[in-house]
Amino acid sequence: MAHESDEQNVEYLKDMEILAVARRLARRTKEILSEIEGGSMSLDQSLDEIFTQRLTRKRISNLVWSVVVELQEHPELNLLLGCWLRLGVMCDDSICISYFFRFLTSQNSLTGLQVEGLLTPRFGQTPECFAWVDASETGQKRDNDAVVVILDHLETEGIDDPRNEFEKIAQKPIPLNRIHKLDHVYNSLLSEFPWFSHVVDHITRQLAARAHGRSVFGFKPLILLGAPGIGKTRFVRRLAELSGVPWRLLPLAGKADNRDLAGTAKGWSNACPGLPLMIIKTEVCANPILVLDEIDKAGGSARNGRIHDTLIQLLEPSSASKMMDDFLQARVNYSYISWIATANDVSQIPAPLLSRFQVLRVEGPNSKDEYLGIIETTVIEFARRHGIRKEFMPALGTRELEVLTSFMTSPRRLAKATESLLFTLLAKPVKEVVH
Repeated sequence: MAHESDEQNVEYLKDMEILAVARRLARRTKEILSEIEGGSMSLDQSLDEIFTQRLTRKRISNLVWSVVVELQEHPELNLLLGCWLRLGVMCDDSICISYFFRFLTSQNSLTGLQVEGLLTPRFGQTPECFAWVDASETGQKRDNDAVVVILDHLETEGIDDPRNEFEKIAQKPIPLNRIHKLDHVYNSLLSEFPWFSHVVDHITRQLAARAHGRSVFGFKPLILLGAPGIGKTRFVRRLAELSGVPWRLLPLAGKADNRDLAGTAKGWSNACPGLPLMIIKTEVCANPILVLDEIDKAGGSARNGRIHDTLIQLLEPSSASKMMDDFLQARVNYSYISWIATANDVSQIPAPLLSRFQVLRVEGPNSKDEYLGIIETTVIEFARRHGIRKEFMPALGTRELEVLTSFMTSPRRLAKATESLLFTLLAKPVKEVVH
C-alpha cells in the first residue's frame, strides 16, 4: 500500500509539473501570436482551455496536439513548435513522440535552441526549450523572477558607515529561485528520509501547487516537532541542496534578544545586520530557507526585543513585505523567505507565534532497513565532502555493520558513529605505511 501511495504522489507531481509547463508555454504562445497577428479562433480556444481547472494529462495531450497542428502553418515559429512537441513527449502522447523525432531530424539547427535542450530526457529536468519559454528574446529573466528586497534609499553617513555595502542592492531587484526537478527532490528525500514521508508530501505538494503560477520556490512556515537527533536539521539541508536554494541555521536556544533576526541599529558599537538580510545579500537570493533551531528554547525580554515578537512580524506576509530593519533603518521585504523551525516541545512556544506555523510531528526511524539507509547516505556524503572516489572508500562488511548496530537508536548517533568508523578504516593504510 505504501508503494502504491508513493507512485500516486509521483504521478500527481508529474501531472502538476506538466500543467504548469503547459500554462507557461500557452502564455508565451499567446504573446508571440499577438505580436505577429497570427493564430486562429480554434487555436485561441485550445490555449485558453489550458488555463481551466482539473485538466487531465490526457486532455492536455489532446490540446497539445491541437496546438501543434495549428503551429505547423507558421514556418517562422519552428522554435515554438519544437517546445510544444517536447511537451507532448512529456505527456507520453504517441503521435507527438513520433512527430517530435521526425521534426528533430529535419532541423539542422534551431535559432536560439539547442537540439540537446529538446532532448533533455525525463520529467523534473526541465528542458532548455522551456527555459526559453520563461525568458524574453534576449535571454533575460522576466521581472517576476526577481523582487526588490530593500525598498528604500539608504541614507548612509560617510565611508565608514557599515550600511554602505548594502547600497548596491538597495531598491534593486534580487533574483528568486524557481522550482525545478520536483520529482527528483521528492524521490531523493523519500529515499533518504522515509520516516519524514508526511513532511516530504506536505512540502512538495505546496511546491507543485506554486508551479501553476510563478514557479517561485517557497512554502508556508513549518515546525518539525520531534526528539533530538532524529535528523530534522539534516532533512532541511538536503531539501535545500536538492532544490538549489540557499539556507542558514539560526540556533535559538538561550537567545535573549532579537538581534540575530532584526539586526543591531547603527548607533551601537557592534552594529550589524540580521541573518535574513545577510543571507539574501551573500547568496543574492530573495527566497532562501531559514531554519530556526530549537525555537521552543528561545527567550528574551521586552526591553531587549523579544525574538517571539519579531518572528510574528516575519511570519506574517503583510508585515514581512515591508518590515522596518533596525540596522538599515529602511523597509525590507522578507516575505519570500521559507521558514522551518525545529522543536522538542511546542507547549513552550507562545500561542500567537505557534498559530503562524503548521506543526508536523516526526518520529525517528522504526526499522533496521531505515537505519541501514542512513549508513549508506552517510558514506556517500562523507566521500563527497572529502573528495574521495567511490573505489577508494572502505567497504563496510558484516563485522563493521555489527559494530554500528549498537548506535541504531537515533540518526544523529548512527551518522556520527559511521563517520568515526570511516575515519578509522581510512587511517589504517596510513598507519601501516608509517610503521
